[in-house]
Amino acid sequence: LEMSGTQRMADAISVGSGSDTHSGSSLQNTPKLGRKSIFSSEPRSPITIRMNSMDNLRSPARRRDSQKNLTPPTPRKAKIDNFMKEEKPVKSENEYCEYEELPKLPLPPLADTLAQYLDNVQPVVSEATFNQTKQIVEKFGMKDGVGEKVMVLLEEKREKLDNWAYDYWLNDMYLNQRLPLPVNSNPGMVFPRKKFNNVTQMLSFTSRLVVGFLKYKIQLDSHALAQNKAATREPGQPLCMAQYYRILTTYRQPGREQDRQVSSGEEAKEEEHIVVGRKGCWYSVSVKTSGKWAAVEDIFASLMDVWENAENSDTCKDNERVAFLTSSERNTWAEAYNELSKHKENESNFKTIADSLLFVCLDEETQNPSDTQRSMKEMFRLFLPGSGSRHNGSNRWYDKTVQ
Repeated sequence: LEMSGTQRMADAISVGSGSDTHSGSSLQNTPKLGRKSIFSSEPRSPITIRMNSMDNLRSPARRRDSQKNLTPPTPRKAKIDNFMKEEKPVKSENEYCEYEELPKLPLPPLADTLAQYLDNVQPVVSEATFNQTKQIVEKFGMKDGVGEKVMVLLEEKREKLDNWAYDYWLNDMYLNQRLPLPVNSNPGMVFPRKKFNNVTQMLSFTSRLVVGFLKYKIQLDSHALAQNKAATREPGQPLCMAQYYRILTTYRQPGREQDRQVSSGEEAKEEEHIVVGRKGCWYSVSVKTSGKWAAVEDIFASLMDVWENAENSDTCKDNERVAFLTSSERNTWAEAYNELSKHKENESNFKTIADSLLFVCLDEETQNPSDTQRSMKEMFRLFLPGSGSRHNGSNRWYDKTVQ
């Protein structure tokens, strides 16, 4: 990984061993380009008076004459209740929120679990297979059988942990899976289409979007996110909020047989950064310095620096685009990750990626921008896998939670 320009990351990672293997240059700080802000100079929209009738078009004198003979409206009776109620103080969006204590995850009886399992299996297997499965389940659930011994272990685990199923779910459903992350694991969403006339408008929108995430992080740092409550099943039941505090601080690190969930820490920090991708290159952009969050103008200027640096730099070769590896089978990526991490610069750059709040992917256009009838399927194909390796496939880093 190489860093230059606005802390440009990952022009290339070289694989190998020995003294002849080069892994890139160190971080450099470049001066910011002088650029007039497009935010503070924006004119405010003038206040317009809505015209409800032709009377509004007349001169004030004529309007007063036309209203002389009008009967004044009957005043509404004020509700006494409104004056008697005390107004509730408005809560600050960053005010600390207390969370209700949650009950431990219940452990259902063994008989109920086995009955539900058979009920779910029966519609999807043949009669012969179901009968064979039923015999195995009955043997498992018999008195003093394996099932009862397992239940004893689970009861002990439930006494020690708030959620006895957490590790099973995280590991078996996610970290142990060896399939590539795109499509098989990573979700994606297509937002309403936006039309930009130029790069400046697009980066202006992007910088505001980043600021929205930063405001959300400020809420998390202040523990000011209100606790969710169940709306359907068990209405009003308080819900666990831990996942909200992990979304901008968690990274999936590849590993042999099992990946690791790495956290940069949920507490507020003095320094924060994001990572921006463009044409297969990655840039570290600071968004918080010495405890002060960056303004939208600063983020916009940094994004412009990234764009100009990527446009004026040599094209990154396909075999140097490390991000492709994050879309491969997990054991394959783990082997490459371990080899690359032997070089100190690469190890440092991997940590910069893992500790970032989020990724911003500045893609190249793959279709005619005037095509207003682009299908939702095609937009999703661009959004999640970058429309494949021939387009923006190397402009994704699938181990990061938010990009």
